[in-house]
Amino acid sequence: MGGFNFSSSSFSRTRAEEISYPPGITAISIAAFNSENVRVDSVKAVKDVDSNTFYAPKLLLPIGTYTIVAVAHGVSGTSIEAASIDSPTLARLHEDKTFGVFSCVKEGINVSGAAVTIDLAMGKRKNARFALETEDIVPDGVASIWIQINLGGTTMPKAPTFNPATGYATGNWKTSRNINTGQGKMFSSTVDLLLPAADSRMTVSLTPLNAIKNPLTQYQHSFSDVPFAQNTIVRATGFLFGPNTSFNISFDTEWEPEYPLPF
Repeated sequence: MGGFNFSSSSFSRTRAEEISYPPGITAISIAAFNSENVRVDSVKAVKDVDSNTFYAPKLLLPIGTYTIVAVAHGVSGTSIEAASIDSPTLARLHEDKTFGVFSCVKEGINVSGAAVTIDLAMGKRKNARFALETEDIVPDGVASIWIQINLGGTTMPKAPTFNPATGYATGNWKTSRNINTGQGKMFSSTVDLLLPAADSRMTVSLTPLNAIKNPLTQYQHSFSDVPFAQNTIVRATGFLFGPNTSFNISFDTEWEPEYPLPF
């Protein structure tokens, strides 16, 4: 074997066993970085496409000490790949929508020659959620509701990035979702978003649209300085399509003076 130097080292498979995912979490990414922040191995899986890997992800690592980064989230369809983990402080989603995000970074993980099971305690959601629930029914002519959050932000990129250690986005983006309605019934839907900072106060705009996506300004509502926080739901309930009409009903139960009728 002249001219070549060969070396070998033991490898160990790391694994996460008996994973139970929260509802709506359909993608998982795990990556291992060495002491020089070089990615040594990684795995991605989407439920119903890579189900074996999704429920039992594994990494093949040389003996050493690693930083393990994990991101679990939802995707809008099985054609969307799981998040890409570029470093312990940078991960990328692959669509400009957010469907729940959990993440964690574990430093100082020692891998020996034996099989290693690593506890990936993902903690609480990194995303916030806006929930809209109308107390009146959707009238004829309203085909969808355009929900915009953080109107002062920039357009969200096609592959939004965030820090998996903190869960905060790397940009101050506007979240925009146009959600179809069901006419003749109340509207209820949610929008998830990644926040740029812990104290995020944002403007929320609700604009009903007709079938050709023209705004129906008579139904439009806007709210300013709405506080958002990780793992917190901002739930907006009320009458979107008209005033809240109610009645105060009262009765006078006193009889008029009696009319006596002797016999």
